[in-house]
Amino acid sequence: MVNSLFEKKYKNLDEKISWLINTQKETVQNNTTFHPRVVNKRNIPLTKEELRLLNKGLKYNLDHKHRYWINNLALEAENAVTLLPPREQEYTRHQIARNIRKLLTQQTQHKRQKSNKGKEELRILNQIKDKLHENRALITKADKETL
Repeated sequence: MVNSLFEKKYKNLDEKISWLINTQKETVQNNTTFHPRVVNKRNIPLTKEELRLLNKGLKYNLDHKHRYWINNLALEAENAVTLLPPREQEYTRHQIARNIRKLLTQQTQHKRQKSNKGKEELRILNQIKDKLHENRALITKADKETL
């Protein structure tokens, strides 16, 4: 008895869902056009890879990290800790050491995956820098009026 009531209820709900899906299948035409992210005003020849990297935007963070970035991080953290009151320094050092150990384990796991993405992006970025230097050009954020 109870099962038949639930089955009837679920069947009714399934029919409603299928009806809603069928009635709302109309595709909305989107005619929105966006400004291009990269405008090459100096007509510097750029490869597809260079344009792809530039299209990621000025705030894109490269995956590449320098060789001793964790050592630098530890030194900078120690400099910041020395500015704290003496009673808070040991606890903060302990927390920082724990977080740096976490970063080290993540870095070793990441190296095992052998991701060359960062090195490739750095190589492409250096190519872009060389081309900009040769043509005495620079990359800048556009004003609203320049496009």
